[in-house]
Amino acid sequence: MVQEKAPHSRVVYVDNDPSVLLRARALLTSTPQGRTEYIDADMHDPHLVLNSPTLREVFDLSQPVAVTVIAMLQYVQDATGLIRKLTAALAPGSYVALTTATADTAPKQVTEMARVFAEHGTRMHLRTRTEVTALLTDAGLEILEPGVVLMHRWRPDEGSTDIPDEHVNMYAAVARLPEA
Repeated sequence: MVQEKAPHSRVVYVDNDPSVLLRARALLTSTPQGRTEYIDADMHDPHLVLNSPTLREVFDLSQPVAVTVIAMLQYVQDATGLIRKLTAALAPGSYVALTTATADTAPKQVTEMARVFAEHGTRMHLRTRTEVTALLTDAGLEILEPGVVLMHRWRPDEGSTDIPDEHVNMYAAVARLPEA
């Protein structure tokens, strides 16, 4: 996907869901200039991911990289700790992009969704804009424009801002680890 725009890109997917692994295997094709790999791991243990031989073969973490943490932090109680551990392994100039669930815009509906998830064994941690901002700044990251915003407002395509805010339950942000 990213290699369609930048053929030299290197991508490592991380997940611990068997159905995602099956899909990932089907998609693990690369351009000759790039590389795509998959690590079967749980992000609750970032050291396992960061010390993976696969990750170290694909990326030189002494150079800036981009880490995307998409639709995952709502399942992590200590999201601040996770972001800190991930960024501690990154070189200055690296980026972190994230999305995470919130009840700020539709509290009744999203809280009910979280309750249903909990009934089925999956606890969700819904965060406010202030909490999402703190996840990044407490890790020493500089949040880039347009800041922590509802997902459809982060550099929107034409027409996406026509979506009512109460129909969106995720914040999005991109932040950068400052140069030393």
